Amino acid sequence: GLVPGYKYKVSGKNLIPFSIASDSDSQLKEIFKGESEEVKAFAEELYRLFELPPPLPKMASIDVEVYSPYSNRLPDVVTAPYPVLSIAIAGTDGKKKVLALAYPHAKKDRIKNKPLGNIEVELFDTEHAMMMEAFSILREYQVIYSYNGDNFDLPYLRNRAKVLGFRPQEVSIREFQDYYTFKGAIHVDLYKVFDNKALKTYAFGGNYRENTLDSVAQSIIGVGKVKIEESPGMLGISKLVEYNYRDAEITLSLVTWKNFLTWKLLILLSRLTKTGIEELSRSQISNWIRNMLYWEHRKRNFVIPKQEDILQHKREIKSRAVIKGKKYAGAIVLDPPIGVFFNVLVLDYASLYPSIIKVWNLSYETVNPSYECKNMKEIPDVKHVVCMDRKGMTSLMIGTMRDLRVKVYKKRSKDKKLSSEQKDWYNTVQSALKVLLNASYGVFGSDAFALYAPPVAESVTAIGRYTITSTIKKAMNLGLKVLYGDTDSMFIWNPDKEALAKLVGEIEREFSLDLEIDKEFRYVAFSGLKKNYLAVSQGGEEVIIKGLLGKKRNQPEFLKKSFSEVISLLKEVKDPRDFSSVHEEIKGKVKEIYRRLKNMGYTLDELAFNVMLNKDIEGYVKNTPQHVKAAILLKNFDRKLVKGDIISYVKVKGRDGVKPVSLAKLSEIDIDKYLEIAKSTFEQVLRTINISWEDIEGMARLESFFGK
Repeated sequence: GLVPGYKYKVSGKNLIPFSIASDSDSQLKEIFKGESEEVKAFAEELYRLFELPPPLPKMASIDVEVYSPYSNRLPDVVTAPYPVLSIAIAGTDGKKKVLALAYPHAKKDRIKNKPLGNIEVELFDTEHAMMMEAFSILREYQVIYSYNGDNFDLPYLRNRAKVLGFRPQEVSIREFQDYYTFKGAIHVDLYKVFDNKALKTYAFGGNYRENTLDSVAQSIIGVGKVKIEESPGMLGISKLVEYNYRDAEITLSLVTWKNFLTWKLLILLSRLTKTGIEELSRSQISNWIRNMLYWEHRKRNFVIPKQEDILQHKREIKSRAVIKGKKYAGAIVLDPPIGVFFNVLVLDYASLYPSIIKVWNLSYETVNPSYECKNMKEIPDVKHVVCMDRKGMTSLMIGTMRDLRVKVYKKRSKDKKLSSEQKDWYNTVQSALKVLLNASYGVFGSDAFALYAPPVAESVTAIGRYTITSTIKKAMNLGLKVLYGDTDSMFIWNPDKEALAKLVGEIEREFSLDLEIDKEFRYVAFSGLKKNYLAVSQGGEEVIIKGLLGKKRNQPEFLKKSFSEVISLLKEVKDPRDFSSVHEEIKGKVKEIYRRLKNMGYTLDELAFNVMLNKDIEGYVKNTPQHVKAAILLKNFDRKLVKGDIISYVKVKGRDGVKPVSLAKLSEIDIDKYLEIAKSTFEQVLRTINISWEDIEGMARLESFFGK
C-alpha cells in the first residue's frame, strides 16, 4: 500500500517510491548485527522513511471574525445568522492579507484597499464578494491550518455561504462526520494537534498550560493574541485587521517555528503510523499505534484478532494496583528523604519500557501464548510467561524503533559535523519516535485499545520494577548512595565515577539495557513525598520542579508569582552556606503572603483561579468541578460558554463555595480557604529547607499582635 506522507514518482500507471542515496548501510548492518532478517528488513524500511526529507507544500493559515450582538458569545455555527466581518490569511509564500467587510465601524477608519503596515487589506461592499474571494485565494494552497477551525471557522463559513445563496460547487469547504476540510487541500486544526497529550508532553515539552491559541503561542513562540476590550464587531477596521491577522499569523507560526517542526512531526508520524495527516492530527496515539500494527499484520497476511478473541487467553491480571483506578501495579517509586543534597547525578535507562519489550519479546501473541512453545520464559513477580521461539510483532516494531532512536537519530541530532538543517530534521525524527515509544506499552493496558492485552502491560511494569530494584541493590553494593528512584531513573548523591562505570557495565551485561547519565544537579531539595522535588542544574540555568503545587497551572496569580520568586532565590544557592540568608528571605516572603491574605490585601483578579472547560457544560454529568459551578452561574447571566473557554473564579463563603470573578465581591472571599491553598503550595518547599508552616503562622500572628 501507499505510505501516507511519503514521496512517489508517477511512472506510467505505477507509483514508484523515491529511493534514498545513503552511505549509512554499514552503520545499520553494525547496529542490527545478529538480528533476524525480519528485523533487518523492518529497520531498512523505517530508515528509508526517516531519511527522505519531508515535502514543504504551499501552506496557509486562516482565521475568521464574525459579528455578534452579544459580548463574549459566539454565534451559532449551524444557522450562521450574523455576517462574517473579516477573513485573515497568512501564507508560507509571504501572503499577509485580510479581507474585510465595509461594516459601519469600518467606515470610521477611512481606510480603502491599501496595506496596513505589512498587511494587505481589501475591503468589500458585500459579504458574498468577500467570501468568494477568500475561497478563491485558499484554492492556491495544498495545506490549510486553523485553530479550532473544526468547531467554528470552517462550519460557520460553510453554513454562512448557504445562507448567502452560494451554489454548492462555489463553496470549497467540505463537511465530514467529525471534522471539516477543503476541496483539494489538507486541513489541519492545530487546536487538536496541541491538545494531543502525547505530542504536548513528548514533542512540545509540555511548555503551555492551557490549550487556547493565546496560551500555546505565548509559550512556544513568545507572541500572543492582540488584546481587545470590545467584541470584534465594535472595533474600527484598523484594530479589527490587526486583531484578525495576528490570529492567522501566530497560527502559521506554530507550524513554521523551529524550521517547520510541527509540520515535519505530522509527516513523520503519518509515515510511521500509516495514518493520513487529517486523521492523525485529530486522533489520539492509541489510534496511531493500532493503525501501525494493523498495517504490519496486513503486510504479512496475518489475521487481525478481535479484542474478545485476545481476552479469551489474556484477561488475567496477577498484580494489585497501588494507585486507585489502575488495573495492575505500575512503576516503582522509592520513598525520598527530606532535605537538600548537593552534587546529585541522575542515572536513566535509555527507553526502559521499549527496551524491555524488545529484550523480553513482549507482544499480545507471545505473552501467555495459546500455541505450543518450546522456549518459555517466566516474567518476574507476576508469573506470566512469554514465548521466545519467534519474534513477537510488537517486540519487533518497538525494539527496532527504539534502536534507531537511541543508536542513530539521537546521536545525529547532536552531531556537530552535520548542518543545522540536518540536525533539526534528525531531532524531529527522534522526537517522533519518542512520542510513539513512550505510549507503546500503556495502550495494551487500555480497554479502549483494539489489541487490549492486560498481561502485556502488566509484564512490562513488572520487569521494570524488577530491573530498577536490582539496579539499586547493585549500586548500593558498589558503595553508591541512592537517594531516590522513580520509574526509570535513580538519583545518586556525590557518586564515585569508577563505581558508576562498573554499575553501567553490570546492567548492560545482565539486562541488555543501556544505563546513562541523564542530568547532573547542583542540588536537589526533597520534600519527603514521592514525585515531589526541586532540582537546580550545575550551571543554575535550569530549575526542575516535580509535583510542587506552586507550579500547577491553575493556581491564582499571586501564588504563582510568589512561588516563582521563591524558586528564583533557591536558584541562586551555590553551596550549603548560602542557605542561611536564603532561608530568612523565603520565610519573609511567605510570611508577607499570610499577612496580606489575613488583611484582604489582594484584588479579585490576583485571587482568581483560571481553568479551561475541557468540554461543554452539559458534558459534565458525573461530577461538577468548581470551575464548572462558576460557569453555570455565568450561563445564568446569559453568557454562552463552550469547550475551550477559560473560567475565572474565586473561592467564596456560602453553599457553592465559588463565584465567577465578574460576579464576586472582595468581602465574600473565603480567606481560610486561601490560607489552606497557600499552605499546601509552600509547605512542600519549606519542609526541604527546615521551615514549618506553623513557624510562618506564629511569626505573622506575633507581628500582628505587636502592630507590625
